[in-house]
Amino acid sequence: MAGMDKLNDLDLGKVTGGVGESGDEKWKWALANVDRGYLALRSDPSYDYKNEKVKIVSGTALQINPDKTDGEYVYAYFNGEYGWVNTKYLSGFESHGIAFR
Repeated sequence: MAGMDKLNDLDLGKVTGGVGESGDEKWKWALANVDRGYLALRSDPSYDYKNEKVKIVSGTALQINPDKTDGEYVYAYFNGEYGWVNTKYLSGFESHGIAFR
């Protein structure tokens, strides 16, 4: 997406949790894939209603960094916000040869 701000290495290093490196080539497109409700973009890589930042409806495209993960969560960018999403509810991308449903 043109004009979309990306985190640089210094800013990415300030984010708690996860592993990986920053860089534009790391960001991949994925789709939210939920049966009901929404996929939450979270401030932390854990399930807690208090850390929900944005609600993403099924079929919506978002960008993820498959090299920056924490358990079942992957670092993501959507609608001007950075955060974490659960990989169980993503489709349409491949990371390290492992396709997410």
